[in-house]
Amino acid sequence: MKKRMLQKNPMLLLKTILLAAALILFNSLPVAAAPPALPATFYGVVTDIVAGGRAAAGLEVIAQVDQQTVATTRTFESTGQTVYRLDVPGDDPDTSSKEGGLPGSMVVFLVNGKTFPATMWQSGASVRFDIRLTEPETSGGALPPFSSGSIPPAIPATVTPPPVTTTPPPPIVKTLEVNILGSSTLTSIDESGRFQQAVTVEAPDSGVRLMIAKDTLALGNDGLPVTSITVEPAAETPPLPEGTALMGPALNMGPEGATFSPPVILIISYQPEKLPQEVDEEKLYVAYWNGAEWTSIGGIVDTQAKTVTVSLSHFSTYALLAPVPAAPPPAPEPPPAPEPGAPPSAGSVPAPEPSPSAPSQFEGISWLLFLAAAAIILGIGTVVMVARRLTKQRP
Repeated sequence: MKKRMLQKNPMLLLKTILLAAALILFNSLPVAAAPPALPATFYGVVTDIVAGGRAAAGLEVIAQVDQQTVATTRTFESTGQTVYRLDVPGDDPDTSSKEGGLPGSMVVFLVNGKTFPATMWQSGASVRFDIRLTEPETSGGALPPFSSGSIPPAIPATVTPPPVTTTPPPPIVKTLEVNILGSSTLTSIDESGRFQQAVTVEAPDSGVRLMIAKDTLALGNDGLPVTSITVEPAAETPPLPEGTALMGPALNMGPEGATFSPPVILIISYQPEKLPQEVDEEKLYVAYWNGAEWTSIGGIVDTQAKTVTVSLSHFSTYALLAPVPAAPPPAPEPPPAPEPGAPPSAGSVPAPEPSPSAPSQFEGISWLLFLAAAAIILGIGTVVMVARRLTKQRP
């Protein structure tokens, strides 16, 4: 019967063939992989009654699923409060390791050595979860406490999960000013201290340029994100190393002690006409003051552009220095020339000392004659005295 119908109705036969071909083609198509799950975002305020209400900034917040760490962050200050924000990724079921959460997985937070059960993980959820460090048993108001390292209690099937929102909180971004010797610009930095875009600021009058790459992490001495960047001329320059000259003012770069990863780039221009004599411009270098002495960090000298470029991983007082060759000793001064027509004074020209010479033959004869004459005179004197005595003795 069906065969006869198909023969009498060729359009029905064509539709049947096309439907069969479509079914074969659909079954041969590969199955598309499921899209990756969206992370769940947790955020909130961290308080500490013992510390006066506000927890310290910079505390590490660890998120664990099934006792495996899946995400970390640090607390930071915002609008007078200590807060945190953490994205917990979804787990990849195709791997044996634990990368994140699965629907129904319990997310646990570890802060300052204490454990805080939060809530179930849901893809794309945005959940506010406040943490009170001195009251872990009521933290977040979600679940009863349990000791660190233990498995959280199972959730009864009748428990309704918290409401899920699909709109994550806006990222916390602050405005930061970069001021280089009076030339300034505004940029943005996130709550962790990373620059949101590349920044280049140059002071044309002084020839100083600072370059900061995007995603550079800038932290102060306290481990918190920097709130401003300044470069100012030093009011007083520390004593320079012996045999060096200062090329331009020393630069106080602040905040002092701030660190940068990756390092920032500092470019200092110099004027060849102001170089000391006999100084090779290729030997110019940059040094920083470590509190006791100047430490050289070298630099790349561009003799065409007349610049010296260095990379800085921390801020301090920096200066461009030039090695100065040692001066030769001064030549002795000649004695003053005598005035025309004046005889040389005894003090100005020393008299030549007589050189000893051997006695001549005539000097020996003179001595003999002198002795003979003395003997004759002595003999005559003796005769005269004897004659006078004899004359006085006669009657």
